Amino acid sequence: MIHPVWRQMAWTLLWAGFLGLQFILSAAEDVKDVQHSPVLHRQKREWRIYPMFAFEELPPQILPQLIGQLNNTRAGENTQFKISGEGVDGVNDLFTVNKAGEILVMATLDREKKSSYKLKAHIFNTITKQPLDDDIEFTIDVRDINDHAPVFTETYTGSIRERSRQGTAVLTVKATDADDPTTPNGNIVYKLLNGSQYFSINSNTGEITVLDSELNRDTQSQFKLIVQASDLPGLPGGRSTTTIVTININYINDNMVTFKKGM
Repeated sequence: MIHPVWRQMAWTLLWAGFLGLQFILSAAEDVKDVQHSPVLHRQKREWRIYPMFAFEELPPQILPQLIGQLNNTRAGENTQFKISGEGVDGVNDLFTVNKAGEILVMATLDREKKSSYKLKAHIFNTITKQPLDDDIEFTIDVRDINDHAPVFTETYTGSIRERSRQGTAVLTVKATDADDPTTPNGNIVYKLLNGSQYFSINSNTGEITVLDSELNRDTQSQFKLIVQASDLPGLPGGRSTTTIVTININYINDNMVTFKKGM
């Protein structure tokens, strides 16, 4: 029969061995995880680049203009930045970078021709000529200014029956604006400059509807409305254009036959 003391000691040693085994296995897993961890591989970039943008139509007298900054923790006295990609051809560069990593726009840009440029940043040692980090891509967005007025691309002629009910649709006009449609520069509103006692126009959609249900062809058979399209609604500096809309009033059989003489 095993003495209780020895039994207790056996259980203590067995439990200690079990804990030791668990510790060894856990340590092995930790080593495995570290060996497969991406931290040991040179994957982490040292670049810090914030979003960049340049306004279009900058006058030549204020160029070049600073628009952004390249940052790399490995930059030092013997390092140099370079950029490549769209707008950088080595001849008539739209963008350049100086030794401090400052990005400069060198020429007048046109957002309607190109709204963004994709480039790459490089950093290398000026003595060894070797790169100090992987290249990184960045984008320069071109910000819009209100340099285009709305344009009507067609003439409009419509017709409506006389005595049509108020709210009856006649036609819809449509203007386009080359400026950025996501900004007020490309946001178009419509307005009637005449004939508003007979017709109305939806300022957002350009739909013209009947306002006066007493339209009478015998009184007036045709209307020529002046429609104005404007951008930058409610803000100063908006541009506008106009077009003529012709609306013909069609007959309905609303007059009885009469005799001119009683005999």
